[in-house]
Amino acid sequence: MQQKYRRAGRVLLWLLRVLCTLWLIQLLYQIILAGGFISGQVEWFQGHSLNGAMLGILPFFGVVAAVVHLVLVRRRWWLIPLWLGMWLLIEVQAILGYTRVIGAHIVGGSVLLATAAILCVALWRMAPLARQVAA
Repeated sequence: MQQKYRRAGRVLLWLLRVLCTLWLIQLLYQIILAGGFISGQVEWFQGHSLNGAMLGILPFFGVVAAVVHLVLVRRRWWLIPLWLGMWLLIEVQAILGYTRVIGAHIVGGSVLLATAAILCVALWRMAPLARQVAA
């Protein structure tokens, strides 16, 4: 039984790592698109808007994977509020962008990028844990 939880914990940890890495790449691409738009390539704004609309998908799956990871492994509860906070911040970012509150939009993007980078480093440095069972 212990082996089954250990394997599930490893698979979920790898899933969280891949989700976070893909999301970090997508955030970096979002910054490239914003920079292109600001530098005068107006057609990049459509890509920035489309990518921004899709940025909320991976953190949602991150929340789901973190909840399942907590249920199976019963550790690392902090993953849930962190993924949930990033998912909610993406939604706030979209509102700020569409209402053209650019100053707060840029600061929020910087916070998202820093948080995603820290989470990625933490996930890749993390060792898989097995569920603690009373002996």
